[in-house]
Amino acid sequence: MGRYLLGLINNILDVSKIESGKMELHCEPYTFHMFLDSLYTMIEPMCIEDKIKFVTESDENYPTIIVDATRFNQIFYNFLSNAVKYTPAGGTVKFKMENVVKTDDTLEWDSIISDTGIGMSEEFQKEMFDPFAQEETKQRGAVPKMNGTGLGLAIAKSFTELMGGHIKVDSKLGEGTKITVHMCCPLADEENMPEEKTETTPCDIGGMSLLLAEDHPLNAEIARRLLEKKGARVMWCENGRLAAEAFEKSRINEFDAVLMDIRMPIMDGYTATKAIRALARPDAKSVPIIAMTANAYESDRQASITAGMNAHISKPISPQILYDTLSSFYKNKKDS
Repeated sequence: MGRYLLGLINNILDVSKIESGKMELHCEPYTFHMFLDSLYTMIEPMCIEDKIKFVTESDENYPTIIVDATRFNQIFYNFLSNAVKYTPAGGTVKFKMENVVKTDDTLEWDSIISDTGIGMSEEFQKEMFDPFAQEETKQRGAVPKMNGTGLGLAIAKSFTELMGGHIKVDSKLGEGTKITVHMCCPLADEENMPEEKTETTPCDIGGMSLLLAEDHPLNAEIARRLLEKKGARVMWCENGRLAAEAFEKSRINEFDAVLMDIRMPIMDGYTATKAIRALARPDAKSVPIIAMTANAYESDRQASITAGMNAHISKPISPQILYDTLSSFYKNKKDS
């Protein structure tokens, strides 16, 4: 219930900013390799958990665009997670890109999210993007696998339109849903292209011992899979208080780094970080604490640093950024 209320409050704040015209986009170069990697990392575990097939048909070699990466990811995460939510086991959720047109300075395309789920009534489609709109599904003999706030679709539509895009919906009861998101984004020029890591750039986190504070079980499972895939050991705590207690009870220098979510019930990430830093033990001041949060703006990064954190990674998590960040701290520890 605590996580649900936190999500509801944060979504309401987003809607409030959008409606008041105070939502700002922080645009930067973003590659389709980074986008698709993040999308797959977030959605694929959900599909595995619910025994749903996840299919992607897109080209990561499209040119780099200029966009607010966090809000851009949120659009497609909201639509895809909703598709998973209303698709029964054995079904399919698909993401593909079509009608791609490149000009000298823009990239225009359609992103299509489709599923073989329960579909929507014509009546609900008229109001599906209204805040708090949720269709009653029990009367159809189909109950969603998780409760939602009724704000995800409204936020996705608002962010799409804020970026100059638009949405088309095709859905029938019992026949699934297809959502087409049309976008046109400016292209990045060579001077501000993001640095892409290659296979020759090692990210050595094998052998690292990590403390993960994350209240959302699925997010924790995603992070754990990513980290253990590279040979790290992970101890998961469901909130900040448990994480601070786990660090206090651990051996000196047992943890090489702490991955700290910010928005958690019982004790948030800022408070947990301050609690760890205040411990009377030599590694409490030196252990790297890294924020992992949807709070993506400069003021949020500064709040993390002020609380005693060493770095800030925005959700949805980019695996490469996560590996690179941890690797840099681990290398400094081994070199010292």
